[in-house]
Amino acid sequence: MSEDITINVSGLDEIRRALQSIIPQHFQGAALQKMLTAAAAPIIAAAKERAPVKTGTLQGDIYSFKHPDSTVTYEIRGITVRTGKYAKRTKTHGDAYYWKWIEYGHGQIVTDGKTLGTPQSGYFGKVVAAYPAHPFMRPAFDSQKFNALQAFQDAATKQLGIAANA
Repeated sequence: MSEDITINVSGLDEIRRALQSIIPQHFQGAALQKMLTAAAAPIIAAAKERAPVKTGTLQGDIYSFKHPDSTVTYEIRGITVRTGKYAKRTKTHGDAYYWKWIEYGHGQIVTDGKTLGTPQSGYFGKVVAAYPAHPFMRPAFDSQKFNALQAFQDAATKQLGIAANA
């Protein structure tokens, strides 16, 4: 049996109007990216802890970035592993191009319904062992999503304080 619960909240219109007068100027662009960067930090830290360590390249190449599709009113921050030409820009880390093989594993390769080989027969004449998935990015997100929300809230509170004093 369910009970109906009624909650009355007053003053939201005043808060909304006050926030609308601040948000357009102070919660766009760099300020929002600061909030998203703060939210990404616990996820990145957890991913670095969970990533397997052989040379340290993989851990060093986990980072967040401002997504190219970001606009002034719609900011996006991605979390990924630096690879290819982006990895070569850094002097301290190598290219962790293999991170997806660790995250998702690899085995038999099939394209267009035809197999290119199996771990037993090899790929293109080379024997490649199958590797089971060892996810580290998704579990990092799953374990830290609430901490990321709290970090975003804390950063938003700080930015709101800056906007109120401006």
